[in-house]
Amino acid sequence: MAKKSGYEFWTCALKRARYVVAPMVDQSELAWRMLSRKYGAQLCYTPMLHASVFRRDANYRRDNLITCPEDRPLIVQFCGNDPQTILEAARYAEPYCDAIDLNLGCPQSVARKGHYGAFLQDEWDLLRRIGAHSSWPNKRTERTQHWPGKLGAHPSCEAEAARVPVLQGEAGSC
Repeated sequence: MAKKSGYEFWTCALKRARYVVAPMVDQSELAWRMLSRKYGAQLCYTPMLHASVFRRDANYRRDNLITCPEDRPLIVQFCGNDPQTILEAARYAEPYCDAIDLNLGCPQSVARKGHYGAFLQDEWDLLRRIGAHSSWPNKRTERTQHWPGKLGAHPSCEAEAARVPVLQGEAGSC
């Protein structure tokens, strides 16, 4: 199956969501997402999760990625700076979400110290390497899925061409 276009992905996987609850560190847990959905949210994000910890620590995964069937569509947001680590974390999250988002917006000092979030925005070579790791075998279908692009506007055309992807998981066909 070919990679879904942005429109196809929005239509099929994200169910044409127009009302979105953005990720908030330590505030976007399941209870908040379900309350948000009760009042009209059509798509929710998890809190920002650390890809390296998520990849190596089963307890962190169990305690921080709590969801239920009604909590869909769902995007899991990771922070990180290593392409392989982000890919491996995404593989763990894949069965529980519809997409993976790489945080490029966190401006906090902890993000500077950890070298993630907004502090990656000018590192286009690293972001291209993360994008190069953007295909993975989908366990449920045994085919390769790709990340549709997502980064937002950037004043440089070259930078926009190197858009950072969102992992697209299998959400079934339309």
